[in-house]
Amino acid sequence: MRQVLLAVLCLSLAACAWLLDQIPQPPVPSPTPAPTPGPSPSPSPAPEPTPSPGPAQCAMPYPQEAYWPIPGGVDVFALAVRQAIQSVVAGTPARFQGSALAGDVVKLLTLDGVVARHEQPGADEARHWLYAAVVARLRADGYCVMAFGVDQLVIGANAERVKGYHLVNHGGGDVHYWPPRYEGDLEVRAPAPVPTPSSTCGEPTPPEIGRMRVTASVRPTGAGDVWFGDVTPKVRGREFCASIGSPDVFCSPRPEGHPERVACDRAIVGGAGWPRWRFNGAPLDADGQFTVKLPISSRGVLEACAANGECGKGVL
Repeated sequence: MRQVLLAVLCLSLAACAWLLDQIPQPPVPSPTPAPTPGPSPSPSPAPEPTPSPGPAQCAMPYPQEAYWPIPGGVDVFALAVRQAIQSVVAGTPARFQGSALAGDVVKLLTLDGVVARHEQPGADEARHWLYAAVVARLRADGYCVMAFGVDQLVIGANAERVKGYHLVNHGGGDVHYWPPRYEGDLEVRAPAPVPTPSSTCGEPTPPEIGRMRVTASVRPTGAGDVWFGDVTPKVRGREFCASIGSPDVFCSPRPEGHPERVACDRAIVGGAGWPRWRFNGAPLDADGQFTVKLPISSRGVLEACAANGECGKGVL
C-alpha cells in the first residue's frame, strides 16, 4: 500500500512539473548598455595679452643753434617735468642734500658727496647727471625730450616746436635743485645764409691770444649721447675788441658769422695742428680743430692749448 501511494505522488509531481514547463515565462530584460563617452572638448587657448605700448619714440635731430624763441607759448609740461625731478631725487638720495618735502633748498652733490659749486670741479658733472636722469625718466614716461645746451631741457610733441625748462639755479654759488622753470616755446628756423669763409685773417690784425674758453656739453648722436668739447680762443685788448664791435676786454678775433672768423681763430691759436687737446693729461685726437667728442662715461679734465702756451680747461 505504501508503495502504491508513493507511485501516485511521483506521477502527480511529474505532471505538475510538465504543466509548469508549458506556462510561458516573462522575458528577462536585457541590461541597458552604458552610453559610450564622447571625446572631451579641448580647452580653448587663452588669448595672448596685448602688449602695453612702450615709450614714445621721437627724434630731436636739430642742434641748439637751430631753435629760436617764439611768443605766445603755454606751459603744459611743468607737472610732468616736476614729477620726473621728484622721481630722480627720491630714487638717488645720495646725489642730493636737503628735503623738498621739508621746505629745504635741495642741492646737488658731486660724485665726492660735497655740494656742487658753480664752476668748481664736479659741478658740471652733477648738472649734466641731473639733466640726463630727468630726460631718461621723461622718455620712459613717453615724452619726446632732450637735454638742451648746458642748463635746459626741451620737450614737445615733435622736434619742430618745443618747450624749454630750466632745472637748476646757480644762486649763492651752489647748483640748486630748482622747481622746473618754463622758459617759453622754441621752434626750428631755417639757418641764415652762411657767408663764404675767408682763407686769411685781414685787418684789423688781432693781438696775441689771451684766453682759451673750453666748454663741455652732452649731445645726442645716432649711437647715443656723447660729451662734446669745444674751445673758443679769445684775444685780450679793449681797443681791439671795440674796433670789431665788442665791449669786452676778452673777445673773439671776429664776430660770430664774420667771413674771417675761422681764419682768425686758426691764426691766433697757432695755425694747423693747434690747439692741442688733452684729457686727464693724455693727448687726445680732435674731432675737428676746435672740437672733440668723448664717451658719455668720461670723467675728468679736458684741456686745449694754443701754440703760445695759453690753455683752457673744462671739467667733465
